[in-house]
Amino acid sequence: MSNNVKMPRLLPIFVKLNVSVLMLLLLVAGLLSSGCSGANDANPKVESSSTKAADAEVEDKRLGAADIPDEVYGDSDTFSTPRLQFIVTLKESGLQEIWSSRLDGTDVRRTVSAALLCTPIPGSINHPPIRSPDNRYIVYSTNPEGPIEKRIIDLKEKTVEVIATGGGIPSFQWTPNSKNIIFALVGGEYNDRVQYSLDTKKVTKKKHMKNSGGMYLIPHNMHFIAMTYDGFAEYDFDGELIRKVKLAERIQKYPFYNVSRNGEFIYYGDKKGYYFINTKDPENVLASVKDSRCLIPPIEKKLLCLLSGDLFSIHRETMEKLQLLDLKLRMLHLSIYNDQVK
Repeated sequence: MSNNVKMPRLLPIFVKLNVSVLMLLLLVAGLLSSGCSGANDANPKVESSSTKAADAEVEDKRLGAADIPDEVYGDSDTFSTPRLQFIVTLKESGLQEIWSSRLDGTDVRRTVSAALLCTPIPGSINHPPIRSPDNRYIVYSTNPEGPIEKRIIDLKEKTVEVIATGGGIPSFQWTPNSKNIIFALVGGEYNDRVQYSLDTKKVTKKKHMKNSGGMYLIPHNMHFIAMTYDGFAEYDFDGELIRKVKLAERIQKYPFYNVSRNGEFIYYGDKKGYYFINTKDPENVLASVKDSRCLIPPIEKKLLCLLSGDLFSIHRETMEKLQLLDLKLRMLHLSIYNDQVK
């Protein structure tokens, strides 16, 4: 055999094989290491079909825009009890609508569609829209492109009218005959409380009544309860001061207070918490609550509160919370209507 016979080049092949094996070992080690570093990675959660079905069933129970029937103006069943009114924002368009329900969260209805609410042009609603005592009109404040507008919706005729332009916290109040609206108007020649007449369609100035944004007209005596920076004041309809009551060194500003329709109760807050009092005995705190945006409904010992956009009732003695309404859309700007004091 010749000494010049060439041997196979085994060394490069051996090196390549060893490199491949080394890379494989490193990959396996990496997988094992990551699996140990987190239980979720080592044991991924597998969602069963039954779990998905249960989630879907829960989701279906929440009311969305497609589930809501329209409120029919003048319907005797709808207006047989006091009702809540609130704003929702539609997910698809970002436009707002006005919805309503009974005080227990049932019978949810669409009061004003996005199309009507955006007439003549769209704008976001800044404060609670307020229904007239006869349930025919809604007054609201909106900021379209340009000056802030105060508008009235006629629910019977499905029309919208701009009644004034200007800012300020309006705190809309209707007179019991649904003929006049008292509200704050800042801009142009106005810088205080004004009165708009539906008959004359004119805005007139009212006498200044010191307040921090909240004014409440009490129907049975036509007095105003005005929330101030340290308590509340009571005025007659012409603006003459009747009494002034100090509740704290400083109370929370609008919208962190509310006055009951009959003027008997006030809900307010200071830096320590939120309180429920009787206006006839304001030094006696009837309840102390933690939640900051509540209404005083015509329901004994209950408050209605928006918590993270959902509606709850809170018993003002036991502090028991009960969720009344769970919508797919967040609720804003609660108000109560069809609750006239007889």
